[in-house]
Amino acid sequence: KHGVDEYLVEVSERRTGAHARGMDPEEDIPEIGPGCANVLEEGQTFAYELSLIVPGIGGVRTEDQVVVRKNGLEPLHTFNRFLYVE
Repeated sequence: KHGVDEYLVEVSERRTGAHARGMDPEEDIPEIGPGCANVLEEGQTFAYELSLIVPGIGGVRTEDQVVVRKNGLEPLHTFNRFLYVE
């Protein structure tokens, strides 16, 4: 709708978009995406990043902390999500 799709950083082997959250640097990093064999379990938490980069101008990265519930993901924050385009 706003023409930003071409600037989204795609998920790849080097950039999963998801990572563990917490104090332990040895926590498992959940693999999430097409072709992934892992099954998310209720109660798991992780952070999911979305990056948007415009070459020569700059970029922005958002990160949501989520918990897996029986019927989907639940954000662990109360921030409104919006895209301001001028």
